[in-house]
Amino acid sequence: MSTTIPLDRHADSTERRKWQIEQTRAALREADAGDFATDDEVAALARKWEASGAGDAP
Repeated sequence: MSTTIPLDRHADSTERRKWQIEQTRAALREADAGDFATDDEVAALARKWEASGAGDAP
């Protein structure tokens, strides 16, 4: 038994995910350019998450 996805459903799925594809490409361009968060930026974000409770495990 073979599973196929109709082309119209595949095209719809790709269209809906264009923003994810572009965000991934942008992230790769930044990484290729060496544009990473500094240790201080990461620590500040972690403090922000902790203060908001966003870092709590479920």
